[in-house]
Amino acid sequence: MPVSKRKNNRNLIILVILLLLGLVFFGQTVFLKEDKKTEEKETISRSENTVDELIQEREATGNKITVNFGAGKTFVKDLQAATPYEALKTMASQEGWEIKTKEYKYGLMVEGVGNLINSDKGYWTYKTNGQPGKIASDRYTLKKGETVEWEYVQVD
Repeated sequence: MPVSKRKNNRNLIILVILLLLGLVFFGQTVFLKEDKKTEEKETISRSENTVDELIQEREATGNKITVNFGAGKTFVKDLQAATPYEALKTMASQEGWEIKTKEYKYGLMVEGVGNLINSDKGYWTYKTNGQPGKIASDRYTLKKGETVEWEYVQVD
């Protein structure tokens, strides 16, 4: 192969390599900037959610709380509480009931209210807005206007 053709081929290869390197550098610069913008938007969004949650927690007032002991013995109050457990604890304090709890990895379990203790005959459970609690009662954050019902469920 003549020398001039080799030089042209070598120059062409060098040009292609430089062009590819330029595209890679340019692409990284553009995409890295996009990633940073996305991360900033996600951080701002998470911050706004956290602020909203804190505001809702502070405004958690006017929650209707029901404690149903069964046999027609039901207590209803409107009070301020951040969690279903706190609502029960506040009501128990006002009514003079003793609450028994047990700490587990995932939160508190109410084992007794007054003279009704969890056993093979029944157990305590809670609902928010008519739906069974899906997490421990001390971990669920009440929102303004939500209802809480604590109930001793008898096992037949």
